[in-house]
Parts: sequence; structure tokens; C-alpha cells
Amino acid sequence: CAVNVDYYDEQGNYQTGFAAVRKLRSMQKEWSGVLDEEMLREVIAENQRITSHPDYFSQNIQKSNAVYSMGQGIQEIRRLLNASFAESFRDYDYYRANSLTPDQAPYFYENRIRLLKEWLDSDDAKDQYTQSEKDYLIQRYEALETPFRVDYTKGWEQIAQYSKTVMMLGVMVLGYLLSGLFAGEFQLKSDALFYSSFHGRRKAVAAKVKAGFLLVTIVYWAMWLTYSGFVLAYMGADGGDTPIQSTWECWKSFYNINQWQKYLLMTLGGYVGFLSISAMTMWVSAATKSSILAAMVPWVLIFIPSFVYNIDALDVVMALFPDRLLRIDESLGYFEMFELFGKVIGAAPLQ
Repeated sequence: CAVNVDYYDEQGNYQTGFAAVRKLRSMQKEWSGVLDEEMLREVIAENQRITSHPDYFSQNIQKSNAVYSMGQGIQEIRRLLNASFAESFRDYDYYRANSLTPDQAPYFYENRIRLLKEWLDSDDAKDQYTQSEKDYLIQRYEALETPFRVDYTKGWEQIAQYSKTVMMLGVMVLGYLLSGLFAGEFQLKSDALFYSSFHGRRKAVAAKVKAGFLLVTIVYWAMWLTYSGFVLAYMGADGGDTPIQSTWECWKSFYNINQWQKYLLMTLGGYVGFLSISAMTMWVSAATKSSILAAMVPWVLIFIPSFVYNIDALDVVMALFPDRLLRIDESLGYFEMFELFGKVIGAAPLQ
């Protein structure tokens, strides 16, 4: 289910539904606030208390889940600890937080920058970026205001997690609806009427383009607002003012924005993506006079880039494909940059 959470009660029983959402929200709200050294010490101490429980590694799943349920309030912060105190920038150890002591809390934010610098200087990344791009990444990391706030943010996380699926389905539907907008006149042999009229096809084409973009606008906003509104109403809209780095998925992001700004960026990006792909669909419909080829446009623009994404030479080109606009939340986690007139800028603002 798109609107769901993993929650275990005190007896280790798995629960789902709205009641589970409320309980998880309540637990994580107890650990909301400024993630400063004091809170980090408390989280590490609490994690030590939980992991030292005799049933933490119990072979009895019920008992093990019961102990796991104690740490659901700090689970997001725990994931951040795993990332901050990792052995290397690209490493992640689920149990890393278990070996930490409260005295290591002061290094939490410092580690994020240190690991980035070490990775950029390593053989793995030294040739991937120019010196200007490396300096830009470090500058953006250092510009993040710390200590930052943490809060329950499941609503915003759920929107981002399933937004790509929702938007792709919407584009597919629109591709089908728009594919015959121009090709239909040739298939029905009505094109001769346009050519014999006083204004030719000029006014007819303009009217069809307007109708096409109006359809895109109505479908997109109805779909997106219904989806995101339902998720936030069900999961909660808490944490909209927290930085995206407060969630593990965006811990490494160099975009210093909050959850609400990320949502707005996804919303605008999705709309522009819908308009771009729909415009190409209508153009193919008119140019090829084939509704079948036109209906294939969304499939080509969405799925073809996924097959060539791992080709390093095409990374820059792929970053500007319209499919990225439909999953701009993923782009926030990529180190994709462009250097324009001597100034480095992230790919997301250009998509």
C-alpha cells in the first residue's frame, strides 16, 4: 500500500493501517526537535539501552520484534548515525550505530563533510569531477545550517517514494489520449477539409494544441493534488520545515532545501515534464500521422534513459531528459552538475 508504515507494537506484533501511522507518529514526535549534541547523546544512549536487551538478537522473532519496537521513535536518527559514522562516504552499515558511544556525538555533522572530502580525493572519484565541481560540493555541504531540526516526516517521504510511479502512469494515460489528436484527422481523411478551408490548418492546429495542453493541465493537477493531498491527510504533514538531509535518503544531498520546498520542486518539475512529453507526443502525432508511434513517445522517453543511465559518457545528457522531471526527488540525491560561464550549478534547477 502506498500509504503504509512498518510498525510493531510492544508485543512484537506487526500492525498496519491508520492506527499504526498514528502510533509511529507519536513515537517519533517524542524525538523531534533540534538534533544538537545533547539530543545525539540521548539517542546514542537510548540505542545502547535497546541493543543491550537480552532479546535484541533473539532467535524468537516475536521477542526480537518486541525489542525492535522500542527503537521506532529514534529509527530515522539512527539511520543518520549509520551514515555519518560510516567507514567511507559510500558505505552503509545498518549496525554501525550500535558501536557508538555518546562521546562521539560532537562529530556527527563534521563527519558528513569529512567523508565527502575523503571520497572526492580518492581514486574512486578524483576523475569524475572537475576541481570547480569538487569545491562546489564541499561549499554546499558546509553551507548546510547545523544543527538542524528533525521531526516525523513520513508523509513527505511517502509522497516522494511513490511519486515516480504515479507520474509515469499519468504520462502513459496522456500519451494514449493525445496520440490521435493530430493523427486522427489523417486516419479519418478529414485533413482535406482543413486544406480547403480559408485559414487552412492554422486555426485548427492552434485549437488542438490548446486543447492538448488544457487536457494535460487538468489531468496533471487533478492527479497530483489528489495523490499528495490524500497521502498527507493520511500520513500527516509534520516536518515540512525540516531539511531534506534529516532523512537518510537525502543525507548526502547538496541541495539545502526543506521538505516543503522539495515538494514544490517535485510539483513544478512534474508539471513541466508532463508538458514536455505531451508536446513531443503531439508533434510525433502530427509529423508521422500515426497514433501508434505517438503513443510510444512516453514509453521511449521514460524507459530508454534507464537502459543507458550507467554509461558515464551520457550522464550529462541523461540529466536533462524530461523523464528526470518526473522523478526530480531522485535527482536531489545525485551529484549531477553543470558548469555555465565559470559557475557550477546543480542539475535539478535546470531540469
